[in-house]
Amino acid sequence: MNPAADAHVLPSGVDLHGRSPRTEVDPGLSDLMIAAVAGDHDAKAALLTEVLPECADPGPGPEELSMLEVDADRLASMLTQLPEQLRELLVLRVAVGLSAQQAGRALGMSPGALRVAQHRALTRLRAAAADLEVST
Repeated sequence: MNPAADAHVLPSGVDLHGRSPRTEVDPGLSDLMIAAVAGDHDAKAALLTEVLPECADPGPGPEELSMLEVDADRLASMLTQLPEQLRELLVLRVAVGLSAQQAGRALGMSPGALRVAQHRALTRLRAAAADLEVST
């Protein structure tokens, strides 16, 4: 048995948390376990620095992700209250990021008429959000 080649396989007769012998595990974790059992503190420290990230994950945490999902659900609910053309207008302008001229061309409207319709759609959304706040 070559220890370097078989480092990702637990030795025979070892049963961690109900696993049967020779269960496959993460090679980095098995190296860490071997270093810990052997008492090689330098190897263990080196392996820990490889396994652990250097800094915290900069992405949103579980609470923030949950709040974003709630906000997205609320917005989707409010958008369904708008007529299809106003809903499409807001999606093109806000979500897709088209200019008034580009969105107007896509919807067959002048840029000025599109801006007026966008203002009306946002006013309706604000009213829907206020109604939602009162009802909750």
